[in-house]
Amino acid sequence: IFTPFMFYKCWSLENIVLPPVKELGHASFAECQNLTSVRFTGAHTQIPDYCFFECHSLTSISLPSSIKHIGDWAFYYCYKLAEVQGTENVATIGEYAFRECSKLQSFNLSPQLKIIPEGAFCQCTSLEKIDLSHVDRIDDIAFYKTDKLKTVQFSKSLESIGESAFCNPYTLPNKRGLSGDIIFPSSLKYVGE
Repeated sequence: IFTPFMFYKCWSLENIVLPPVKELGHASFAECQNLTSVRFTGAHTQIPDYCFFECHSLTSISLPSSIKHIGDWAFYYCYKLAEVQGTENVATIGEYAFRECSKLQSFNLSPQLKIIPEGAFCQCTSLEKIDLSHVDRIDDIAFYKTDKLKTVQFSKSLESIGESAFCNPYTLPNKRGLSGDIIFPSSLKYVGE
């Protein structure tokens, strides 16, 4: 077991090979600002809250297919993170999990993932592609300031879109966000302000 904050602020840490441990503690590698690579060797089932919080040098990560949950703020402000692989079985993502991952261009959501929680991809300013065709609920500010995200296809079972979920408070013509035709399903019961 890796205890909470086990390697917190280990600024010289650059590479990690994670053994098959039963559990990673929250914030295990938070603020390891020179961490560039992480390799999993076991069947981990979750990335806990704050696990890679503010790991500024992390550019890509390949998760094992056994990962089912990514915790709150898990990759917050990993601003060089451009690629996340191995998400095909992730059933839940925590609030603000990828907030301000400004190099992240696309994200492969698992068909099992039904809820995009508050702020999950907030300020992912390079995000261009994400498939929402199986998502039932999109919470507040989930895609706030994702100005390169131009089109979305909603699920036929989508029930709610939270406040400012796709808000892009820019006035410049090249920073407008969603455009074109958006088709809202008849299942939609709530749309926030």
